[in-house]
Amino acid sequence: IDHASISWTLDEAFSSRAESNFSMFSSKSTDASGRTTKTSINSYSGTGNLGLNYNLLPKLNLDLGLNYYTNLSQPSGDGAAEDTTLTRFQPFGWLTLRDPMWRASIGYSLQDEAVKTVGQPEHTLSRETYASYLNWRPTDLPSTQFRYNRTITQDGPLASIDTTEDYTYLKWEYVYRGLDVYYVGTHQRTDDRIRDVVSTLASNEG
Repeated sequence: IDHASISWTLDEAFSSRAESNFSMFSSKSTDASGRTTKTSINSYSGTGNLGLNYNLLPKLNLDLGLNYYTNLSQPSGDGAAEDTTLTRFQPFGWLTLRDPMWRASIGYSLQDEAVKTVGQPEHTLSRETYASYLNWRPTDLPSTQFRYNRTITQDGPLASIDTTEDYTYLKWEYVYRGLDVYYVGTHQRTDDRIRDVVSTLASNEG
């Protein structure tokens, strides 16, 4: 095994980026009585991402990534609010098997957001998604597309949002000499644990 070659390939597959910004907003107003009010807001933000897209095998691809964002808002002046920090954390990963006849993928992603104001409890919202996908296109035979997603959405500390959504999609299609026969079906099940309600939605077309 050529370890130097493997290291060089991984370096080519890796990507990263970071950026920071500063902005300032100020205002001054005078009311009818002659009272002057001054306010200003300083905002500091930073973004960054890491990525790795690498072929583990000739037909097997690994795609990993992480996106990050933070913003600090600092008001000052008459009647200014407290400092507030917003952060977003978004990792994801996909494993994909490709072939001229078919493609299959499994993946995971997380979108996590937190807002913290000085002197107040932190508020969070997270969304986890587990996904799978299959696209099969054999020669002279019906093609099939299948997708399944499970999404879990929760706030902190489970005060108003705690749901799990399961979504399934299936498409079957056969095309031959101008003849197009197909079927599309979807099924969605949502479990709302805060309200203790389970709902389903289904559709069929063909």
